[in-house]
This record gives sequence, structure tokens and C-alpha cells, in this order.
Amino acid sequence: MSKGTIVLVHGAYHGPWCWEDNFKPFFVKRGYSVIVVNFSNPNPKVKINDYMEHLNEVVGEISGKVYIISHSLGTAIVEKYITKFSPKLEAVVFLTPSPVIKRLQKAFLVNFHNIMRSKSCFYFSNRLDESVESVYLDKFTDESRQIELLMIRKKVPVGYEWNYKTLG
Repeated sequence: MSKGTIVLVHGAYHGPWCWEDNFKPFFVKRGYSVIVVNFSNPNPKVKINDYMEHLNEVVGEISGKVYIISHSLGTAIVEKYITKFSPKLEAVVFLTPSPVIKRLQKAFLVNFHNIMRSKSCFYFSNRLDESVESVYLDKFTDESRQIELLMIRKKVPVGYEWNYKTLG
């Protein structure tokens, strides 16, 4: 019997591949069903609402406990999804959430040295073997301009009340 379903939501320029090798097997081994959502979309006109609708369809088909784990831009999608649809979730986990407006620019300035050294160093620091890095870098995808703009214009909703479990 499953402990519940974990929905994994990737960030910008990524796809399901970023969860498949390590995260999905980790949770399956511990008794969870795992769904990896795919927001990779070559359509340059795709919008955040398209991703929210897709996530709503995925979560809507799940019976039982639902947990969402999201990364980077995926957290912005999940935040907007929760605000719009108010789903029944057991918990939400944000891994390196996309920053609020203006903070992304500051993050790039702080990390400018690593960005300029190499794409690999920017995404993975210096902790991965070069052969593994190249495998992952080859999987990165383009992102629609609409989604890129979301990353740099994200604002905290005014008057929003968070009704989900948090650590802190």
C-alpha cells in the first residue's frame, strides 16, 4: 500500500530527467507512488497558466494523500497553482525556490564569478564529475520567453494566506 503520491515539479530549462535518476527511486523505495510532471515545452508561446492547468489535471487524477516537491521555477508554478485551485495537499516542499522580484538579479550578481566560469559551474558548482555534468547539460531545454519573464518578475501575492505545512 502506498504512503501517498509525490508529484515532482522541475524548474526552468529542465525536464523530468532531473528527478528520474535519484529522487524518484528514493521515494518509490520508501513506499510512495511518484509522478514526475513534464513542463518541457518547445512552444515559445507557452504560459504559466498552461503549466498550472496541466498540474491541476495531474493532481486531480490522484486519489489519496498528495505531496508536491518542486524546484526553482517549478515553485513559482506550484505557488500560482495553489493560489488558483486551492488543492487538498498533505505538504508542499520548495527546493531552491525562484526568488521574489529583483532578487534573481541580485543572485546572479553574487554568483557572477561562477556563471562566467562555466555553465556547468553555475548549475552544479564543482561537485559533479565532468562526464556526469556533460550528460546533464545535454538534457537542458530552451524555455519560453513568457516563462523566463516569470522568473524575473515574480511577486508575492498580497494578502495571500498560506494554509499548508511548512518547516521553520
